[in-house]
Amino acid sequence: GYVCLKKKHLSEIKNKDTGRVICIVCHEEAKPEDFVSPLCRQMHFVLCRECIEYLKKRTNKKEVFCPYCKEKKSDKAYQEEILGAVLSLMSQHTTSLELRTDTEVETVTRLTRETNVILSNTTISDALFFRLMARAVVEIRNRISLVGHDDTLDWCIGELDWRTKKQARICFDNYTNQEMNQIHENIETIPRRSIQINAGEIHAVGDGVYFLLKAWAGAGECSLDLFLRTSKKEHIEGFLEEENSSLWVGKVKTLKLEGYAVEILPKLWINEENVMKELALTADEAEHITEILKTENNSVWVGRVKSLKLKWISIQTLPKLRIHEENVMKEFCLSVCDVRYITEILKTNNNSIWVER
Repeated sequence: GYVCLKKKHLSEIKNKDTGRVICIVCHEEAKPEDFVSPLCRQMHFVLCRECIEYLKKRTNKKEVFCPYCKEKKSDKAYQEEILGAVLSLMSQHTTSLELRTDTEVETVTRLTRETNVILSNTTISDALFFRLMARAVVEIRNRISLVGHDDTLDWCIGELDWRTKKQARICFDNYTNQEMNQIHENIETIPRRSIQINAGEIHAVGDGVYFLLKAWAGAGECSLDLFLRTSKKEHIEGFLEEENSSLWVGKVKTLKLEGYAVEILPKLWINEENVMKELALTADEAEHITEILKTENNSVWVGRVKSLKLKWISIQTLPKLRIHEENVMKEFCLSVCDVRYITEILKTNNNSIWVER
C-alpha cells in the first residue's frame, strides 16, 4: 500500500511552507489533518486517502506520477526520488519502527543507523528493502517477501506473498562504504531462508550473491529465471562447506552462473521434475571452478535441460553434470578460446559424458 502522512507534516520534510497541497486525482486541497501520499519530494502533487482507495480498486493500472518531476528525470532517477521520499517520511516515535501494509505516519523524522526497523509477514519492494538495509538496523521476524520495484509508491509495501513479474535485482552498486558496513551487519543477523522473492527474475551480483544464498527461501513451485555473478570468492566461500544439494532452489526456468558463482552449482537443490530452459555457466579463471572439479563425475544434478551453454574454462565441469536420463536437448554450446580449457575433458573415456537421449 501507499505510505501516508498527515498534510501538516509536509513542511517538516521540505523545510518550508508547502502552501496548497492538491490531490492530482480529485484536485481537492488537503486539510492539515488529512492523510496524503506525496508523488515527489517537491510536493507538487499528492494523493489523498480517498483517491488511493479508488486507485487500488480500479482495473486500469496506469501509472500516476508528478507531471513536473517525471519529465525531467529518467525512470531510474525518478524511482530513486520516490524511494528517498518514502524513507524520509517514515515515522519514529522511539528508536523502533515496524512497517506494515497499513503504515500511516503521525510524526516525522529521518531514519538513522540506530533505528530498528522491524519487518514481519509483509511484502516489500527490493529497492526499498535494500535502502532500509543501508540506513537502519533491519530485523526480520517470521518471514517476508521481496518483489521487483515499480515506478509507483503503490509497489513499496504489500500483503505477504504478493507477487509481481518485475525483475528483482540484488546489487549494492553506488552505496557508500558506511552504507555497505550497515548492509553487511544486517545480512549477518538475517535468519537463514527467511525471505521469499516473488519475482519473475532474480539477478544477484557481488555481495548480492551472498545475501541471496543466506536469506532466500527458494523458488518453491514457481519457476523463475536466476542469474548469479561474482568475481570474489568471499561471496560464496562460506557456502562451499555446505552439503551438496542443501541450498533449496526448487524450480527454475533459466539458471546462469558466472565467475565464482559457478562453484555453487553442486550446492543447489533443484526440483527433480524441473525442466530448465537454459543452463549457462561462464568462468574464465581456474579458481572459479576449483571446488566443483573435486566432485565425482555425474554427481551434480541439473535435471532436464533444453539448452546447455558452457563458456571458457567452465567447460571442464561438463563431466560433473548429471542430466536426466530422458532429457532431450535442443541446444548444446561450448565456447572456448584456449585449448587448455579442454585438457581435462580430453582425458575422459569416450561415451562417458551423457548430455541427451
